[in-house]
Amino acid sequence: MKVLIIGPSGAGKTTLAGQLEARFKLPVYPLDHIAFMDQRWTIRPLGQKVRAVREILEQPGWIAEGGHVGWTDPLLEAARLIIWLEIPLLTTLRRRTRGLGGISLIRETPQIWWQVRWYLRPYRQSQDLDRWPSSSAIRHYLLPHMRKVLRYPHNPSVDVVADAIEKTRAQLGPPSG
Repeated sequence: MKVLIIGPSGAGKTTLAGQLEARFKLPVYPLDHIAFMDQRWTIRPLGQKVRAVREILEQPGWIAEGGHVGWTDPLLEAARLIIWLEIPLLTTLRRRTRGLGGISLIRETPQIWWQVRWYLRPYRQSQDLDRWPSSSAIRHYLLPHMRKVLRYPHNPSVDVVADAIEKTRAQLGPPSG
């Protein structure tokens, strides 16, 4: 089974992917590790990202998770199920700032503003999707794949998603190619 989990920072993608990995014994590929080269969010060259995506696609089954679009088109095409965690801005901000205060909150402020802009930024075809990702860009890239998208405006339980994976598996039968 090939599953893509997509959504904003703080949506719970990594947590859900880990739970599904334990349930289905599928490898998880965090797309941030492909998009960026280091902890300073240095963007990896496109050719390297494309090669890494090809390596994922060669696997018989996988779970990929991230908020990246554009260079991830082959993953959108290959995924048999796309889990779209369209979690509200206030929820993701609460998660990001939970337990922070004083200097820790001040250090986190640039990321908080980045996240607010992520929700509000309109999609433009010319935008650099790694530097300026947005919820509207995700919507745009998911549109051709809506028949296999399950959209959640809240965090679904792993059981709900596992059931959806099993139903998709049963409906589609074994993968072709």
